[in-house]
Amino acid sequence: MPKGAFSIVRGGRLLDIESRSLPPSDILIEGDTIVDVGPPGLQAPARAEVFDAGDKAIMPGLVDGMAAVEAACTAALRDGVHSSDVILNILARLRQLAPPAAIPTPGALRLRHEPAADCARYDSLRRAADGTP
Repeated sequence: MPKGAFSIVRGGRLLDIESRSLPPSDILIEGDTIVDVGPPGLQAPARAEVFDAGDKAIMPGLVDGMAAVEAACTAALRDGVHSSDVILNILARLRQLAPPAAIPTPGALRLRHEPAADCARYDSLRRAADGTP
């Protein structure tokens, strides 16, 4: 769809893995980019093409999302538990999270001397505490 052409998907249930829910939602799309997601009745340009999702689950932005859903459903059926909560949980576990950002240590908190542990001393304290020779 060309840039500047709007579409809106109405009446669907947006898959929210974070909250493990499928709340009713509308999705506004410009060209091939999702520009807004909101509750039913989301404002859209008058010229927007309207698609009725018919209360079906919507998974915007997922690349090859059906493969992930199929894998989650297969795992749930294999284990004999196939509720929507179980499938959403499996999908959440399959999601790749970005590694946490590194936090730099301020210079004032850096060690000036390398720590030296006396392991023999700690072993002797442990033996004294638990009564072993």
